[in-house]
Amino acid sequence: MGLRGQQPNASLKLPQLWAQDIVQSAADSVLETLKNEGMKDFDKKKEIEEVTGPIPSEQFSQLVSLSKKITDYNAEDESMADHDIEKKDAEIDEGVGVAVIFDEEEQEEEEEEGFEIVEES
Repeated sequence: MGLRGQQPNASLKLPQLWAQDIVQSAADSVLETLKNEGMKDFDKKKEIEEVTGPIPSEQFSQLVSLSKKITDYNAEDESMADHDIEKKDAEIDEGVGVAVIFDEEEQEEEEEEGFEIVEES
């Protein structure tokens, strides 16, 4: 059972200037922490507050309750997808390579801009 179509009462006050991918990453991190069955709630709250800043205990309880309603989440699937993407990127780099172009004129100009030591008498 997912939460689609439901308006959760718990919302975190995240900076409005955050880009969408940062907000999504923060939400993923919070959800991953909430779904970690090996952690105690106190530790989960501390870890979440490292991402979001301080949150009241009542709001944390609402987040825990909402996370329990999410049944189609599996952190291992997400990390496996990230690993697969990294592996494909590495294969592309090895197979195709990355072109590096050096500008000789730029290097010569930088060398000419060096300092000159002059002895004063």
